[in-house]
Amino acid sequence: MPMTARTPIPISLAALLRAIEDHCGYTHYYLDRETGEIIYQSEHRCVDDTDAAGVPDGPFQRQDTSERFIHVDPMDGLRGIGIMAGFIHSLQDSAVASRLRDALKKNAPYRHFKDTLRDHPGIESRWGAVFGGTVRDLAVEWLRYNNIEFEFIHERETLKHDG
Repeated sequence: MPMTARTPIPISLAALLRAIEDHCGYTHYYLDRETGEIIYQSEHRCVDDTDAAGVPDGPFQRQDTSERFIHVDPMDGLRGIGIMAGFIHSLQDSAVASRLRDALKKNAPYRHFKDTLRDHPGIESRWGAVFGGTVRDLAVEWLRYNNIEFEFIHERETLKHDG
């Protein structure tokens, strides 16, 4: 029987990137293979966790890990640090590079790195382009590895929040 081409599923690039970048230990993201939706779940309840009808969401439950739902693992923290270190190495301004290197040596290096970048908008903008492109490449690699035919959509918000 000849193989038929599968119809690509629409996936929000922003939602998938957010899932890959999120290193919070109590959040989980899943890709719905049928709809392309990125489903967010938190193990912590917030005061305003309600569905569209205003009904409080139920307790955290891991998504069904059958073929339909795929857990989106966050990018490895060391890989992220490596991307930051490579970016620092590319900088011409040695004073900024030094401050960013110092930020990576602190506890919570991601936060300190981003805090340091805020003082340098031009460099922060360059970082956003470099990091965004790298994470996008990781997302494409992950989707292909999981044999998902996809097309990225650029909607403002397609992230479903499940308590």
